[in-house]
Amino acid sequence: MPAPTRFCPHCGAVNAAESTYCSACQYPLDDRPRNPPIQPPMPAYTTRRTMLTIALTLGGAAVGVAGIVGLCEIATRGSCG
Repeated sequence: MPAPTRFCPHCGAVNAAESTYCSACQYPLDDRPRNPPIQPPMPAYTTRRTMLTIALTLGGAAVGVAGIVGLCEIATRGSCG
């Protein structure tokens, strides 16, 4: 009969049943549920790519509005004069 084994939930290594820590990664092998480690929040910053995307979007919108206004001016100028 093979000896009972215990798998590490962290790295998946096989350990002896009486082991309290993983032999590969030293992760505790007790049966208590563990909370995941708390990650620090990401710093709030704006990347160059985000700024470029915003600038191109606003610039494209401005060109579109100016084009529509210009076409309306041209269309109405001929009929009024």
